[in-house]
Amino acid sequence: MNGDTPKISVCVPVYNGQAFLRPCLESVLNQTRRDFELVVLDNASRDASMEIIRSLMRDSGDPRLRLEQNAHTLSMGANWNRALSLARGDFVKILPCDDELAPDCLEKQAAVLENHPRVALVACARQLIGPDGGELHIRRTFRKKGIHPGRTFARRLLFSTLNLIGEPGAGLFRRRDLADLELFDPDLSYYVDVDFWLRILDRGDLYYFPEPLSRFRIHGASASASARHRVAGEYRRMFLKREKRPPGPLQNLRLLLLLNLRDFLYNHFIGKGRP
Repeated sequence: MNGDTPKISVCVPVYNGQAFLRPCLESVLNQTRRDFELVVLDNASRDASMEIIRSLMRDSGDPRLRLEQNAHTLSMGANWNRALSLARGDFVKILPCDDELAPDCLEKQAAVLENHPRVALVACARQLIGPDGGELHIRRTFRKKGIHPGRTFARRLLFSTLNLIGEPGAGLFRRRDLADLELFDPDLSYYVDVDFWLRILDRGDLYYFPEPLSRFRIHGASASASARHRVAGEYRRMFLKREKRPPGPLQNLRLLLLLNLRDFLYNHFIGKGRP
């Protein structure tokens, strides 16, 4: 790092994350690229999360690991926004406390932002893992890496009803692009990251890695799929914010069919887990 200023900020919001917190944080500290800060924001947890974080700080002696704490529990979106406000690096990643990064994730993603000024968001395929860390399958959007026009892809993302970019840990973006940008919507849960990706893509292009540089954990305590009516309601809210008009009958039918298909795939092939 140049002086005390990190190039990259990895922000880990934590709420009752004791089960998987240590491997999450260790996956960041073990990155091949070293010029980062690791900001851990505890959302007034009621379990042993704070003890785990402090133990790792003592064991590692790593000055890049910084602990912050909320006085009371915030909503997921509000907590993620506070985590963003604590970031000091040029590039920022939000990493949920039960997920992990591949060792070369920061190295590869940050290099793209350094070499491609028109890219606003770098994303990647995700390795789905089980509670024990065992690999399930890879979830990817493209087979070929490279640049995709931001607003064109945002349109595709909006009309898909699915998260084509991935969970927060899959993305890296520029802190400067957060200026005057509406951040995570505290009233959303299922589509909170998709809604955010849409606005980031207004600032520039998407660069996609088809290799799994992040690891997304599926487990019983993760934020499971909401009731269908809530998911549909969130999609309509996000759609209206973006399009300024309600979806028509055909889009409502398409949404219903996609939600049913998604539920079938999760129930029969993936198992219960975060959407």
